[in-house]
Amino acid sequence: MRRLTSNNSGRFESRIDGKLCTVFTDLILDQWHLVIVVDNDTLFKTVYAQLAVNIIVYTLVFVLLALFYYFAYRKEEKSSREAEALKISEQQKVYEAELLRLEKAAADSANKAKGDFLAQMSHEIRTPINAVLGMNEMILRESDDETILDYSRNIQTAGKTLLSLINSILDFSKIEDGKME
Repeated sequence: MRRLTSNNSGRFESRIDGKLCTVFTDLILDQWHLVIVVDNDTLFKTVYAQLAVNIIVYTLVFVLLALFYYFAYRKEEKSSREAEALKISEQQKVYEAELLRLEKAAADSANKAKGDFLAQMSHEIRTPINAVLGMNEMILRESDDETILDYSRNIQTAGKTLLSLINSILDFSKIEDGKME
């Protein structure tokens, strides 16, 4: 009772009949005390219910936001990986195109070098063969010795065959270069 009358107004908790209650007091007209006793279970029932609803709603909102950010992050990561793969693929294509261009240039250069070599070698070989065949022609015209004439005819046949072979190689080289008329 002293707690009830000691203050003009206030609030305190007390056990009444084994239940925790909140007691509200207020002094009225300087003589009377208004006392309201409310069981805490009743008092906080709506507060606890609202608190539980708020916790559930906030938890759901948090989970939904977390899921939204998670899926957005995964989508961004996937897009990033796909963009990186596309970039690597494009770089690979550029690299392969450059490699093909270099290989073609090397093949063209090698083909030209081969053609130049064959033309040069054909000329270099034909000149001495023509000289040998010319000298052999003189032997065939001037010699009376049948053994030497047989040797000369063999030289003439072999020389003409060799000259024909060299001319064929030169013609083949011209065909490859597209210069054959």
